[in-house]
Amino acid sequence: MPFSNYDYDRLVQNTVEPMECNDLRTICIAYRDFSSDDLPNWDDEAYVVDQLTCICICGIEDPVRPEIPDAITQCRNAGITIRMITGDSINLARSIVLKCGIISANDDCLALEGKELHQCIRTRPDGKVEQNLFDKIWPNLRVLARNALTKEASDIIILDDNFNTIVKAVMWGGQVYDSIARTSQFILTINFATILCIFIGACLIKEVPLRIAQIFWINSIIATLASLALASKVSAEDLLTCKPYGWIRPLITRSAMKNIIGHVFYQLAV
Repeated sequence: MPFSNYDYDRLVQNTVEPMECNDLRTICIAYRDFSSDDLPNWDDEAYVVDQLTCICICGIEDPVRPEIPDAITQCRNAGITIRMITGDSINLARSIVLKCGIISANDDCLALEGKELHQCIRTRPDGKVEQNLFDKIWPNLRVLARNALTKEASDIIILDDNFNTIVKAVMWGGQVYDSIARTSQFILTINFATILCIFIGACLIKEVPLRIAQIFWINSIIATLASLALASKVSAEDLLTCKPYGWIRPLITRSAMKNIIGHVFYQLAV
């Protein structure tokens, strides 16, 4: 019995959509008989899939990894906004993001279909996404994928398919940044104090107060202690509770500069 548009809509509403709301991807299994004497052109997909007999509709579950919700919570606490872009239907996508914790049940307005954005993302015949279309819709969008096009445009590529890798990258990145900032602050403090000591001494007593050997030992001690400052680290978990640093944030902040100036005058006074 042929399917009418009404039958198709009823099948989608009564069977497909409930499966999608339960995290099930739907696959329709159908068949069509062909005579061995009159085989069709298999490249003509429109003709081959026409007049198929539906056997059943199967639901395939792709469970969310157990570590994903905790990783997303940690990213949110660190000030990272997580959004999912997928080719799945709106019902299946909403069900997945709810289970992952990306949005809550009251945030249905945040789940948008492509037509609601008045844009269309298409794929090339080889199955790759056209990144230039992504850039037109969202200039800052970078896709985490494996093909060469998206790799070239991505800021971060997950090689092990583990979302926890992003959490580790955030922790290590923040730790390296803080270590470099502390080391720079330490080196600048010692160097400024040394330079001012030599300059003030030369102006007041007409003689350099530090000899070459003394300056050499000061630099040697600075290099040793600076390595300790670089190696020391803050608890990695504490970094996940801090907001991310902005692109224009200076390495030596205003508070760090105040500390440098205060320590310089303290060392000169001592």
